[in-house]
This record gives sequence, structure tokens and C-alpha cells, in this order.
Amino acid sequence: MKFRIWPAASGRDAAASGSATEAPIPGWRKRPSFMQSLVVTFTIGIIALSLLSSFAISRLSYHIVRGKLLEQGLQAVETFADQSTLALLYASKENAEKPAQTIMAFPDVSGVAVYTVDHQALLSKGEAPADTVLPWPEAITLQQETADAWYFAAPVYTNNTAANTDEASPFEISRPKRELLGFVRLVMSKQSLKSVERNILQTNLVASAVFAVIFLLFLLGITKRLTQPLRHLAQSMGDASKGQKNVRAHLAGPRDIIEMETAFNQMMAVLETRERQLEKARDNALESARLKGEFAANVSHELRTPLNAVLGMLELLHDMGLSPKQAEYVVVARNAGEALLKLIEDILDFSRIEAGMMKLQPADFVLYETLDEIVGLLGGQAQRKNLHLGYSIADDIPMALHGEASRLRQVLINLVGNALKFTEQGSVTISVVPEQTEQTPISLRFSVMDTGPGIALAAQSSIFEAFIQADGSSTRHHEGAGLGLAICRQL
Repeated sequence: MKFRIWPAASGRDAAASGSATEAPIPGWRKRPSFMQSLVVTFTIGIIALSLLSSFAISRLSYHIVRGKLLEQGLQAVETFADQSTLALLYASKENAEKPAQTIMAFPDVSGVAVYTVDHQALLSKGEAPADTVLPWPEAITLQQETADAWYFAAPVYTNNTAANTDEASPFEISRPKRELLGFVRLVMSKQSLKSVERNILQTNLVASAVFAVIFLLFLLGITKRLTQPLRHLAQSMGDASKGQKNVRAHLAGPRDIIEMETAFNQMMAVLETRERQLEKARDNALESARLKGEFAANVSHELRTPLNAVLGMLELLHDMGLSPKQAEYVVVARNAGEALLKLIEDILDFSRIEAGMMKLQPADFVLYETLDEIVGLLGGQAQRKNLHLGYSIADDIPMALHGEASRLRQVLINLVGNALKFTEQGSVTISVVPEQTEQTPISLRFSVMDTGPGIALAAQSSIFEAFIQADGSSTRHHEGAGLGLAICRQL
């Protein structure tokens, strides 16, 4: 048979237990580890650096190749202009065919055209040349550029080899005046430039990707080597938080991590020293309390014997035909002795429990008989205050039980006596309901309810402590040492 008594929950204890271990940050397990953060940061940085370097190298290469192709285009249109002099001089399309075929064989040349001085097309091959509305150049130039091609133009003079210079030869005696014969245009495709740009970009991307993978693997190894001491330190801290003894961190890693590991080891050494000191102080305090409890129990037991003799003599003296005044004095002395005996018995029980000398002796008993004894024992006190005292038992509770009936009786007498002491009108009721009856032993809940003034919320956390009562002013009005509820809680 198991009996349970629930004191009111202590707000102070609840607050203390709640703050003993600070709750972790919500969702902290979903956050990335230090190594994961480093890997992600390095990966993003390497990828970004690879892309930027690839595009930068690609653009630089693009401009270099573009310059080379423009230079080739200018040279080709100059050659074409030199070779078209005879064709324009005689306005012969047949003479322009051979230079045109020769120039069309050049790489990336997709079209050529020869124009007379009055802007009439003498010959046109390949892609359509630039619009003739464009101004005609006085020298070799890039006349127009589109997304797919360059359009070069050059004038053709009677002495075209000197078309781009005004300097006279030192061996010339005289130089005839140049005469403009016409113009030539040349179309050069950008297909090679675009192909080269794509190839350069692809090559740079592949090379950057290979370099990034190799560098990332290298960084992963370095990061793992750097973070491994941190993981070991975190594991050591976790072991220490679980209560393991002699936990020490292995000194490894960079200087900063070694400083952390050293500080942790020093902290653990200090904590273990303090823990040993506290354990020693606790053991000494427990031993001292046990010795004090044994002493108090022995003294209380020795005091009870002569006090019982005094009470017996007072009872005999009361029955010897005393005068009313004398009988009143004897009753007062007997009541004081009984109160003192009750206090000594409480101290004896409390000391036995504190010293670990209290032993339970379960036996068979009938529940309603035990409750009848309690009501009968305290009925006189209830009648003197015009209070109703009774009990109620749930229907599904068996009457024949096995347990420590004497200690159950002691607990209920203390609780009911306390309720009667502080209740001025109304009733005091003992209620017995099952908490669970499907298992063995069964568990019952005993409740003592009264119509008294109640207990202040601030005092509910301390009424089950030894030598404490709910209100100091009430203590002066009601007798008691404040051990009854403490004994109830310990029992």
C-alpha cells in the first residue's frame, strides 16, 4: 500500500529549477557547424573567384584577338585597294575579278566591293557591303561595325601605294599629282572572333573549375585539421556536462584553440576541487545531522518516560476527591503535560526520520476502521468548536488493505488536527479516492479539506518545512511547534 501526500508547489523552487540549466537557443541543432560554415564560405568564394577570373581573362583575350583581326582587316583592304587600281583606271570589271577572288580567300573575309569615283558599284561579291550613303573615307578606315561583321573601306588613287603618306622619296625629282579613281570595301565576319571568345571562355571555365576543385579539397583538409581540435573540445565539454569525472581536453591545434583547451582544463580542475570540497562538507553535515538526530531521539525517548509518570500521577491526583479549584489546577497541569508529551513525540519522530531510524511495519488493516479511529479520536476537539468532522471513501476502493496503518493514522491525525486548529466554523472532511487501482500496489489519494481561512499563496511553499507555520500572528494564537506537517511530508 502506497500513500502519497502532495504539498503545494513552491513557486520559488519552480523558478530555481527552471533557471538551473539555461535553455539552448531555439533551433540551434539546425544551424551549420563551424566547419560547414567555413566550407560554404570557401566554396562560394572560390566559385565566385573562378567565374570572375574566367570572364576577366575571356574579355582580355577577346580584346587582344579583336585588335589582331582589325589589323588584319585593315591590311587586307589596303591590299585590295592596291590591286584594284588597274580595274578602276580602265573601269574593267574583269580586271577586278582576280583581286576580289584573292581577297575573298583571306580568312574571315565574307564580302568585297569596288566602286567608281561616282559611287557606282563596279564589282560586288559575297555579303552586301556597307550602305553607300555612308561618307566615303579619305584614307583606309573601319567604316562600320555591326554585331556580326566589320566593314572596312579605302580610297583608290592613281598612285595608290602612296595613298597613306604625304612624304616624298628623296630620290624622286618630281611626283605627279594623285587622282582619285574610286573606292573599295571589304566585309570581315566576326565568326572567328566569337568562336575564339567561346573557346577561351570554356577553356578558362574548365581550368578554373579544376583549380577550384583542387583548391577546395586542399582547403577542406586544412579546415578539417583546424576544426578537429574544436570538435574534440566540444566533445569534452559535453562529457563534462553529463557529469563525467576527470574530463580533460587534448592540447592540439592552433595557438588560440590551445589557449581555449588550457582554460577549459584549468576550469575543470578548479570545479573538481570545489566539488570534492563540497562533497566533503556535505558528508560532514549529513553525519553531524545524523548524530544530532540520534541524540535528539535518545533524549526525547528518555524524556517521555518520566513525563508519562507525571501524567499518570496527575490522573490519580484528579480522582482523589479534590476541591473544584484543586481539580482545575490538576486539569491545567495535565493538559500542559499532554501538550509537552505530544511535542516530545513529534521531536522523537522527526529525529528518527532525520537519522534514518524510522522503519515501516506494514500489516493488514481495514480502511474505514482506521478512519473511524481518527474521527473518534479528534471528534471531541471538533465538537468543542461546533465543527462537523467526517470522511468519504470512493466506492471502487477495497476495504481490506495492506500497509503501514499506524503511520497513515499519524499523517491523517496531524493533517486533521491542523485543520481543526485553524477552522472556526464549518467542517473538516477526509476524502479517499483511487489514483490508480489497476496495478499492485494500488495508489490512493488522501485529502483533508476544511472551511478555514486558507493559506496565503506566499506561505504555501514553506508550511511543510520544519518549525514553520503559515502566519506568525496565528502562531501566537494557536499552539504548536511546526513539526506536524514536516513529519507528514517525510512520512
